[in-house]
Amino acid sequence: MMRKDQDAVPLTDERETAMKGNGMDIEPNEGGAIARGLAERWLREPELIPIRHLSLDLDEPVNGWTQALLERGVEIIDDDLGRPCVRREVLGDLLREERERLARIAA
Repeated sequence: MMRKDQDAVPLTDERETAMKGNGMDIEPNEGGAIARGLAERWLREPELIPIRHLSLDLDEPVNGWTQALLERGVEIIDDDLGRPCVRREVLGDLLREERERLARIAA
């Protein structure tokens, strides 16, 4: 078993230059803290649903999803891939409204 002070891998000049050259200046053994920070940020950000995925569960409006959502005052957000998206709650609202509409028709 390695002692705590032996866990760190010594940096060669090449590795140190590569790590510092990326503008992040990451120190050895900081990976865990960086990963935790990214995970916390991911958990705080809303889950986004690409607009084109709405058609998997619902019929697309005649004027298209983007226009229909904008008319409802829904915020359209680009995800990290640049796709236009809505928050997950918007999809939940749309599905609930569709269920209510179908229940009224069936009654």
